Amino acid sequence: MKKIITYVMIFTMLITTAAVSMAVPASAAVKKQSKRQVTLIRSYNKIYRKCKKNFKYDGSQLEMNQDSYKEFKIWDKELNRVYKLLYKGLSAKQKKVLKKKQIRWIKKKEKEAAKEAAQWAGGSGQPLARNMVLITETKKRLRWLIRTYA
Repeated sequence: MKKIITYVMIFTMLITTAAVSMAVPASAAVKKQSKRQVTLIRSYNKIYRKCKKNFKYDGSQLEMNQDSYKEFKIWDKELNRVYKLLYKGLSAKQKKVLKKKQIRWIKKKEKEAAKEAAQWAGGSGQPLARNMVLITETKKRLRWLIRTYA
């Protein structure tokens, strides 16, 4: 009796495993990270830690505005570096597609930043509000570039 129960359990596990593996589409399979991807992720994490350490956003409004601008410039510089690096390795068709997507993204990012800044209507927090959107969107785009093209 114990043998039968054991066989039934094993059979059930095999059927369940087979069903689950067939239900997962190939696109959902875990992709192994390339060396380039790992390197770029490390660079991202290093900048993230540096910014978290250096920009506390606990000073005067002027200081927070200045810090947010400095942080945005750091992320923007990294985005441009990664973009150029990845762009070099693409085919002509891929370059055209990425360039088009990048231009569309820049317009969207600027529009979102302007929308957020407008809510402050010239107040002292307007630069901070704008810069925080630029930082957030730039970091998202950087992660997307690494995940998609590295």
